[in-house]
Amino acid sequence: MSSTVGNDVTAEPGLDGDFAARLAEFDRDGFTVIRGALSAGEVAHYQDALDRAYLAAEATGQISAGGALHQLSAVAHCPEAAGLIDHPATFPYVWSLLGWNIHVYHSHLDVHPPLRARRPFRFEWHQDGGRQNREIETDPRPRLSVKLA
Repeated sequence: MSSTVGNDVTAEPGLDGDFAARLAEFDRDGFTVIRGALSAGEVAHYQDALDRAYLAAEATGQISAGGALHQLSAVAHCPEAAGLIDHPATFPYVWSLLGWNIHVYHSHLDVHPPLRARRPFRFEWHQDGGRQNREIETDPRPRLSVKLA
């Protein structure tokens, strides 16, 4: 079992130092990069699946040709994406950060083709969660979710 004090996360007993370092990095910075989480074959598999979902959205007129896709309910629209939910390279981090009671409550497929013309910079990362983020009256708010991208 992992232990937490405040927002400080300690690794599972017996896990390697890189794992503990990634958890500490997440706790300190709010994000971490898990390099090599997917093999080249997995990247190709998921890229092909996402390309098919993108082409299907184009074919049905959901998006214009070459447009950006933001499709809610990822697995409903791309069943192959289900393997990413509990992927063995990333799920141990999620479990260690949130504990065992984990649910997928928000997912989406995003494709942003290259821009054809230069546009002003826009920072578009945001905190998911909606109401609970506005209504929890503590500072800092407890960690209720994480985002894998």
